[in-house]
Parts: sequence; C-alpha cells; structure tokens
Amino acid sequence: MPTRPFPDPVDPTLVVATSGDAARLGLGLPGGAWQESEALAPNARGRDLVPAAQALLAAAGLAPRELGTVLVDVGPGSFTGVRLGVTLAKTLCFATNARLLALTSLEALAAAAPPEAPVLALVEAGRGTWYGARFDPVGATGHRPQATPPDRRLADAWCDDAKEAIWIGERLERFPAAADPETWGARAVRSHVLGPRDVLLAYVDLATAPGRAAHGLEPCYLQPSAPERARRGEP
Repeated sequence: MPTRPFPDPVDPTLVVATSGDAARLGLGLPGGAWQESEALAPNARGRDLVPAAQALLAAAGLAPRELGTVLVDVGPGSFTGVRLGVTLAKTLCFATNARLLALTSLEALAAAAPPEAPVLALVEAGRGTWYGARFDPVGATGHRPQATPPDRRLADAWCDDAKEAIWIGERLERFPAAADPETWGARAVRSHVLGPRDVLLAYVDLATAPGRAAHGLEPCYLQPSAPERARRGEP
C-alpha cells in the first residue's frame, strides 16, 4: 500500500489539533524531528493547553518568537476544543508574527486513510446528525481533492457519498450503518482518533502556502448557535 511521506517543515511548526476526542499538540522541526504532547483531559483543556505548548517549545530549546508557522485544525469538532485551539493559534501568531495555516478536521481525517481510495470523513454532530465530506484518492501532486463540500446531515443522507469509499472518523462505531457497511457499499470502516500528525500530513503545501490573516480565521463548530438555528428555522 503506498504511503505519503511525513512532511519536513521548513521552519519550527506548532500543530494544534484540539477539535477531537484527544486534544494534542505537535511540534515539527526542520530535518524531520517531531514531538507531541500527551492528550489533554477534556475537562482541563482550558487550563493545560498553553502550558502544553510552552513545554513542547521548551523541550526543543525554542522560544515562542522562534516559531515560524502555526497550523491549526479549525473543526468541525467540540465547541470547547475548537474554540481553545483557534484562540491559541491566533494569539501565538499575533504575538510572534508566525505564519498561520488552517484546515478542517475532515481534511485531517481523510489524510489518515489509504491514499489510493476515496474517503468519507465523518464527525458525529449530535441530534442524529453527522458532519462529513467525501474526498477523492490522492493525486500525483499529493493532494486529496475534496469531492463534496462539508455538510451536516442525518446519517441516512450520507448513503450516496458512502459508496465505494473508506469511512473514517472518531467514534465511527456509533454511525448507524457501521455495523453493516456492505449494505451501503463501503470499502472499509475505520475509527480513528484525530491527532496533530494527521493535521500536518494533510497540509501538502506546508512549505509554500501563504499565511492566513489571524483576525479572519473562524472556527467550525459541530452545532450552530441558538441564534443561527433560529435564523434557519431549526429547533
């Protein structure tokens, strides 16, 4: 099975992956060195996230101002995890002038699947719905094209996009069709805990991508806010 090479950052790169069940940080260095924090307890992420970033930098002998890039997973994911991760990334970039890069948790999950197969990346969104997107196989440039835009649907509404694809996501055993994926024509079902390595692997243009404006970076939450649901006419 072909695999994609792990990226070699051109500058010290902090990877923030806090939208999933196991919030973790990673630090990639030129030459391929990689360090990763322990998973942060859900009820302690607000307290432990900044110290975890400080510890990673200190272990590598770096001051925050020496960061070249901050790469963050903006969700969809848990409200607290996404909010904390995006806030940390924006704050660091404001303070250090580091380059800010971002991608979705769905793109990161898709990067963890075998590159030669189509992928349906799924994140449980509550109220019987799942956030997801379908991705094509990885092409010659290393990119995995996104075949459908991210969407939140009831599980059955993913039937057509699930055909001939590998399903991947956290807690995927709770997806209603996971017990009988052949009925939906799935190639395989893979429960996968999202981590910073997936986020770094998914960002193919790491060396050349222009930075994002920190003030314009918006998190993607699993559930819309109450005012947004009201505007849509949802309960």
